[in-house]
Amino acid sequence: MTRITGCLLLLALCTAVVFPFSAAQAASGLDEAAEQARTYLLELERKQGTLSPWSYVALAASGEPLNATRVSRAVERLESEETTACCLLILTLLASGQDPYNFRGRNLVARLQAAQLPGGKFSDHLQEGGERLVNAHVWAVLALKAAAAPIPDPEAARRWLAGQQHEDGSFYWDARERKTSDVDTTGMALMALAALGETPDSPVVQKAVRYLKSVQLSGGGFESWGAENAESCSAAILGLVA
Repeated sequence: MTRITGCLLLLALCTAVVFPFSAAQAASGLDEAAEQARTYLLELERKQGTLSPWSYVALAASGEPLNATRVSRAVERLESEETTACCLLILTLLASGQDPYNFRGRNLVARLQAAQLPGGKFSDHLQEGGERLVNAHVWAVLALKAAAAPIPDPEAARRWLAGQQHEDGSFYWDARERKTSDVDTTGMALMALAALGETPDSPVVQKAVRYLKSVQLSGGGFESWGAENAESCSAAILGLVA
């Protein structure tokens, strides 16, 4: 439940930080829903002591100042050389008003920039490399965009990501798997492609949008791993907004 609530509020952060849009475009009832989720997360922190990093990012997206929270504990858990962990650390630092360019004497943004491989992909691991994880590439693009940092070779990054699209228009987190489709990865890939300059009328975007339309459930939602869920809905919305 914490992860689902966090993802719903993450929509507000990602669109506000990476792809700003006017308040007039917000759906009615969004403020009330966000307030309920914010209250839930604060109460959950009170009960269990700390929250996941995504939950603190979500709280910041809802307008909640993090200075009175235990976000520093969540940051401690993100000390890792995995690219996805570095990206989440950058986003969490930005959400809490800290500087990812100088975190304990380290420039996390520069480290992430240096992880782009010659073929355009951001490596799976900051030190060990790796070209399997599509989600590591996507989050690297979005984290750099959120930090207002340039991507060393944006065109190569765009080409690599576009090349991971499946025949049905979808994307999947594992670059080695070409037959499995995933709503979540497809939505986030659309967001990264937009950050890399892909236009709405491009064939890659149009194919991905057609895929999302084809798998939308009759009630309007989306599912992944066999279950309809809020995370997949938010990922689809993020991609379409981008």
